[in-house]
Amino acid sequence: MISIRVFTAVAAVMSLFAGQARAQSDGDFQAWSALFVAGPPAENSRLLLWFDGHARFTDDASDLGVSIIRPGLGWRVSDRLDLWAGYARIVSRRDGAPNIEENRIWQQATYPVAELFGGALLGRTRLEQRLRETGADTGWRARQFLRWERRFAGSPVSALVSNELFVNFNNADWGQR
Repeated sequence: MISIRVFTAVAAVMSLFAGQARAQSDGDFQAWSALFVAGPPAENSRLLLWFDGHARFTDDASDLGVSIIRPGLGWRVSDRLDLWAGYARIVSRRDGAPNIEENRIWQQATYPVAELFGGALLGRTRLEQRLRETGADTGWRARQFLRWERRFAGSPVSALVSNELFVNFNNADWGQR
């Protein structure tokens, strides 16, 4: 049996209600949806599989603006550390302009940080090498993600708070600063 964590409830809520958030000052409504799957392909396996896919719609949620496909493989080092590596393909579409197509090689570690306020604080540290056909440089970036989640006893509902910090290590000729 495949042990997989799928956050479909989050994706459904994002799809239904994300359009209520205003983008910049043009009044455009956006809808962002995502699917996350991560875990071992078999019980007690140390090998791990990762996939996340995103569709971000603009123009009052009628046009696909950004698509992200990010597969990866991992290894469970211990109960407290998983190491991962993978590839991502990101396409950003803009009206009247060429698409921005980006390839990313990524490595990451996922780990529990602490038990706080009845919930679990989890961390993900990711390093990315960003490549675009419009430039010769590789953009190096670190991403630090933290997520706190508290499940409510006897309920499928959870409280979840997350944030992610992005740090660019270099300037790239295609625009990373």
